[in-house]
Amino acid sequence: MDDVDGIRRLTQQLVQYRGKIFNEERFIFGLRKRTKPNSRHHFFVCTQNGEIVGMTLAELIPSCKTEAYLNTLFVDKAHQRQGVGRKMFNFIMDYLRDLGIETVFINIHKNQPMEETFFEKFGFKVDFELKPFTCMVKHLT
Repeated sequence: MDDVDGIRRLTQQLVQYRGKIFNEERFIFGLRKRTKPNSRHHFFVCTQNGEIVGMTLAELIPSCKTEAYLNTLFVDKAHQRQGVGRKMFNFIMDYLRDLGIETVFINIHKNQPMEETFFEKFGFKVDFELKPFTCMVKHLT
């Protein structure tokens, strides 16, 4: 929880990017839920010169021990297009592979075509569409 201020700042940016309104109570609830020991959530921050510049969250799917859902991969506006997202992506995929994960899913909102393009660069393929989302999948094996 030492990183809560940086995580809050990034979450506020992410919420604004999604066109939503930041809610402090929801933020604290979600953060506590996702940072419990022995949770199926795996949450990481990326730092540069002591500043949090990115965060990523993967959730293991309880019904299948070899599948995970990439919930968040977000980079601070000031650090985008500098390779931070690529480093975070490679880190979380290696981490999940080491846990025995073979398949990773992500949902992309149709209003965010840049996200779909980003994940296509890393081998994600469209699996199906469930409006307003496109579900993408990547096989790690």
